[in-house]
Amino acid sequence: RKPLSRQRLQMPKDCTDWRKTVAELGNPKNTIEVLQKYQFHFAKKFGQNFLIDTHVLDKIVRAAEITPEDYVLEIGPGIGTGVIQKNMIEKVLEYNLPTVIDADGINNISEDERLKKKLHKNVVITPHLGEMSRFLNIPVEEIASNLIKYGREVNYKYNINCILKDARTVITTEQETFVNLSGNSGMATAGSGDVLTGIVAALIGIGVEFNNATVLAPYIHGLAGDKAMEYVSKTSMMATDIIEGIKILFKGMR
Repeated sequence: RKPLSRQRLQMPKDCTDWRKTVAELGNPKNTIEVLQKYQFHFAKKFGQNFLIDTHVLDKIVRAAEITPEDYVLEIGPGIGTGVIQKNMIEKVLEYNLPTVIDADGINNISEDERLKKKLHKNVVITPHLGEMSRFLNIPVEEIASNLIKYGREVNYKYNINCILKDARTVITTEQETFVNLSGNSGMATAGSGDVLTGIVAALIGIGVEFNNATVLAPYIHGLAGDKAMEYVSKTSMMATDIIEGIKILFKGMR
């Protein structure tokens, strides 16, 4: 199977509604079609993940006439660390749109005080203990012993929401602190945090208020993991099982 970057796909002729197009970017095929249609240039390749020049974001925002009510940005998983990545994160933050930052997004910001100063109230970060340790420059053991304290410190110091992932995830917003009780130990698997990041962004994208989305996402994520445990063991659970759990969970709510 050819890498996505080498596929030659044509943009559907009837795909003129940018809002519809942006909404469909979750489909990898549609993503490549959009990139090819507007001749966006890949700046650097990391395995199957790609980074694009900062001007691409400007084109997307202008073409879609994006406002904070319409859109949410997500950055971090799999992008690596370096100058290009920091430039991308800086551009994302400049839009002042609802933004979910995870993984290497957090790691890049941890290395750059300039980026920390650009964080704003529409940002939510979703670190695990190691990422939180790098972000605050505090030992993991200290953070693990004081989850609520350091979750609130991030919110107070940077005016951002924080989902601090652990066996019992701590969620901090401007006014409130929550401890999530859904989920199970099988969810401590590669990619699980990326699923959570996607849930946060998806909730904001469908119109859930920013703080409510921050609080609700870990709960849904945990419930999906609990659903997954009904058909796979904790030992064998993968991130894709959690995604399947989301489908089952929402089907049961209809």
